[in-house]
Amino acid sequence: MLRYILGRAIGLVLVILGTVTVLFLVQEMIPGDPIRAFAGERVRAEQVEILRREFGLDKPLYVRYGTYLWNLARGDLGLSLTSQRRVQEDMRAYLPATLELAVVSIVIIAALGIPLGVLAAQHSGRALDQVTRLLAFVGAGLPVFWLGLMLMILFYGKLGWLPGGGRIAFGLPRLDGPTGSYLLDSLIAGNFQAFGSTVAHLVLPVVTLALGRLTVVTRLLRSTVLEILHEDYIRTARSKGVSERKIGFKHALRNAATPAITILGLQFGWILQGTILVEVVFSFPGIGYYAYNAMINHDLPVILAFTLVIAITFVVMNFLVDTLYAVVNPKLRTW
Repeated sequence: MLRYILGRAIGLVLVILGTVTVLFLVQEMIPGDPIRAFAGERVRAEQVEILRREFGLDKPLYVRYGTYLWNLARGDLGLSLTSQRRVQEDMRAYLPATLELAVVSIVIIAALGIPLGVLAAQHSGRALDQVTRLLAFVGAGLPVFWLGLMLMILFYGKLGWLPGGGRIAFGLPRLDGPTGSYLLDSLIAGNFQAFGSTVAHLVLPVVTLALGRLTVVTRLLRSTVLEILHEDYIRTARSKGVSERKIGFKHALRNAATPAITILGLQFGWILQGTILVEVVFSFPGIGYYAYNAMINHDLPVILAFTLVIAITFVVMNFLVDTLYAVVNPKLRTW
């Protein structure tokens, strides 16, 4: 098991190094001058050259690449052209909100998608299966930004049931807890008013973010469980009088654990990627909203840092999925 994890860890490091290299080369190939775009056309050439030297853009390519790797190894993501702060400091401030949004979304996706997938497979061709497939088709086809706007218009604009944006109600004291998650910090502090406000502000963004991913999990798990339900050992279990509920949620789901882990692991990466649209629609102060403002202001260090975080998230999730594979199925513990 240790050798298996070590082999995957070496592959993880190599993939991350390759990802970092590709991002650096893409940065170098982007047309235009980011310093000029940041400073504006009216700034004199002498001032532009001063800024270029300040950001190290006057050095040769190999020097900039070495500096880039060294800075990343030290956790230095560069200097934001807009805020004039280190990017990692800004990311630390915005990341807890995005993680809170993503974790709540993936928990809901798992809690709903897994049982719906199993039930749809068990009732294949019947009403429940048809409704589930219809909802999956509709949910997968709805653009995230459009769905968010429609939910906001309905539940905030028309009905007034839920807040339309932000992370917590105005007027409530700022939560400066140890985790950065308003849900956890409000519970730790015993501030149930802040907890209720945080939950209310999460409802619409979470529904918007989770709906499309939920349909993916439901459809793929349905297909997997449907194949398993035709296996010989399932027919044997039925002949012994085992209930359909136990067959679906114990025998079939246990053997569908490997693809389920894959689906959920990859969906977490896609959720982080999708937060940029959701956070912009709902003015949710996470790294997606931060990256969007950076794109508007041509803040290249922030854009690259956001891209790097998403890319590394996918790579790490693949590593964790491979590790969980070995835990679930010992036969996969090969070099």
